[in-house]
Amino acid sequence: MRGRSPALNEEVFAREAGATDEVMTIPDVVRACVALLTILIITGALGWYLIGDPGAQVSVPVWFYIALFGALAIGIVTVFKPNIAPFTAPAYAALEGVVVGAISRIFEFEFEGIVLQAVGLTIGVFAVLLSLYASR
Repeated sequence: MRGRSPALNEEVFAREAGATDEVMTIPDVVRACVALLTILIITGALGWYLIGDPGAQVSVPVWFYIALFGALAIGIVTVFKPNIAPFTAPAYAALEGVVVGAISRIFEFEFEGIVLQAVGLTIGVFAVLLSLYASR
């Protein structure tokens, strides 16, 4: 059964393969990943501190939903127009950072210590996979 994903069909791959003579090298991929991860971490810290102390009653602020749906919109636009990804990827990373930071802060108040474990494991997996990718 063939998939119907607009991002993974044969036409997109054929169009993108012949679109330019420039290729993205492994060092380029590593630099892009590190840059986007840095943006995500910085805006994640911003989202964490903007939530503040939720106290007994947790309420999700309006800016959280704006960031969430903004990231969703950017992701959908990028799927249909992959040539704008160099411009939309940093915006997506920034908005997702804010969302993940806010969610993490809320979960940290509910389940103390869970965010440190999740961040540590995520960074570990990211570092191992990126180094394996870079070393081929």
